[in-house]
Amino acid sequence: MKIIIGDIHACTDELEKLFDKIGRGSKDEVYCLGDMFDRGPDNSKMLRLLTEDPQFLALKGNHERKHLLAYEKKCKPSLSQLITKEELGENYSTLLNLARTLPAFIELDEAILVHGSIEPGVPLDQQRETVLVSSLSGERYLQQLGRPWYEMLDLEKPVIFGHKCYEKPFVFQDKVFGINTGCFKGGSLTAITLPDFRIYSVDAEKNHWKETIQKYKSRISVPE
Repeated sequence: MKIIIGDIHACTDELEKLFDKIGRGSKDEVYCLGDMFDRGPDNSKMLRLLTEDPQFLALKGNHERKHLLAYEKKCKPSLSQLITKEELGENYSTLLNLARTLPAFIELDEAILVHGSIEPGVPLDQQRETVLVSSLSGERYLQQLGRPWYEMLDLEKPVIFGHKCYEKPFVFQDKVFGINTGCFKGGSLTAITLPDFRIYSVDAEKNHWKETIQKYKSRISVPE
């Protein structure tokens, strides 16, 4: 079985509950759709899972991309990136090294996985990274379409994506599945299993991002 998980954002307790609900086996492959870090309570544990569990595979999300850009001084870090850096300490370099290796899409036998979006009519290997990971510039670029990108896709395989936050899993014509359901802010964590395309969700324990801000607000401020 393959387990495709929406944006985890360091909500590892909910991740474990989701695995229990699915009944994850030791040979099941796990694919994270990006944005594994920031805003949630346990970036350290999330990093260990991704670097120590050989069954964990992951995509690059806009948050992983921004960690790299901020480190390279190509953009200013957001509060969530600064908090993650503070939490990880000397292990922050491990996150950066991991982020450098993450692909912008994964094509499986059953589906295409992407964090953000796909530009219609453009081969996967020619897509802009900013579109695939849904950076702000990538989102602005797709506005030229005049319609949601998923309505214009003509692909042989279904697409599973994260990034855009929905109150409940989004399904378009049984071909496009959006499974970021806002766990970090008190929503839920969602996964799809393959090949059966069954959807599983578990409720968030709390608004993790609100609590994280309260924990760090006296120690970290965003640079001007």
